[in-house]
Amino acid sequence: MFSASRPQSCDVWTAARARKESYATVLAACWFRMQLTIDEVRALFDALALPLPRTFTDADVGEVIAKALHAEDPYGR
Repeated sequence: MFSASRPQSCDVWTAARARKESYATVLAACWFRMQLTIDEVRALFDALALPLPRTFTDADVGEVIAKALHAEDPYGR
């Protein structure tokens, strides 16, 4: 019935993953109005009073962009 398999590391919800998913959701809502480069994404979140953490690298911002554009259903539906 239920398997005892462990979730893959990409399936584990961590605080960092939840934060990136949240930023990706906001970005997806804005994306359809304009296309954004990495600096523009940072400026967008600043303008929305949702500044990205200073610890986010360009690669992290790129990951948020990718999640916003290619979101997958986390529930596999």
